[in-house]
Amino acid sequence: MLPTTKIALAGAFGLALLLPQDLRAQAMIYPNAGQTPAQLNQDRAACENQAATQTGYHPSQPVATPAPTKPMAGQRLAGAARGAAAGAVVENNTSKSEREIENPSEAAARAGAVVGGSRQRQARRENRRETQQQQAAQSQQQAAFSQSFNACMAARSYTVQ
Repeated sequence: MLPTTKIALAGAFGLALLLPQDLRAQAMIYPNAGQTPAQLNQDRAACENQAATQTGYHPSQPVATPAPTKPMAGQRLAGAARGAAAGAVVENNTSKSEREIENPSEAAARAGAVVGGSRQRQARRENRRETQQQQAAQSQQQAAFSQSFNACMAARSYTVQ
């Protein structure tokens, strides 16, 4: 799959999550005891409020998500600079005949770039993990709301599909 296709799919999925539940999938509610449409609307509103109170979530309310953290960039360059500085210190403090490496600054810069890249990748993994955890928590809240709403409507003699 092309990277642009993946981005487009992810964007469409994210947009679908932002839409209220009523727009995503309208639940079909059937009265079992001859309730009027006005009574259905009252019961629906009461069950939505009860489910929202129990779960702390309502599909029509925006989900409070923390601001995304800025991905760490430039860690390789920073690592290379730190390594080069450390290598320069070694180079200045030792004579050429005592050194095991011909150019300590260059070798330390390379090692620093590797370490910086590793730190950058680790930060990206942590950022993805946090995002996945937030999405899972939101999905659990949606499921809990739906379950609570359906139970409330069933208790009022409705069938929810």
